[in-house]
Amino acid sequence: MSVRETKTVAEYEAEKKFYFRLAAKFLIVHEQRRIGSIQCGQIHTRALETLIPDAYVISYVSKRALEDPKTMKREHVVPLKVLTVQLSERIKESALDDETLETELAEALQKHLKIALLSTDEMNQVNAIHGKIGTAGFSYNEDNRDTLARL
Repeated sequence: MSVRETKTVAEYEAEKKFYFRLAAKFLIVHEQRRIGSIQCGQIHTRALETLIPDAYVISYVSKRALEDPKTMKREHVVPLKVLTVQLSERIKESALDDETLETELAEALQKHLKIALLSTDEMNQVNAIHGKIGTAGFSYNEDNRDTLARL
């Protein structure tokens, strides 16, 4: 699709759904291989970023980051390490068929896989308040109603 072409809302939503289902399927296959006989390590958290275009995950851009783009940093609203560990646990414990599980994971990813573009100072403030990514200082529950509460 060229830069001048635009998508309808329905096309945008269908494409968005496709990418989140693709990421969910990736998580399921990876976890099933870890559980089965194929030895593979923990998923690299950045793998999901390569599957889902920024247009579907960037949910916040701070004014300060826009004013000085050199300081702009990507910050996952829910740390990817936390999210992937929780989703991996859900896969292990699930008795659902793959199709239903894929739908459930895609919905969870769509709700919680969000990126904020912050200035370096803002990112440091978030980490100072909530703890470094992947540490016990950060508390997250998938049932949280406000994914952006960390910011």
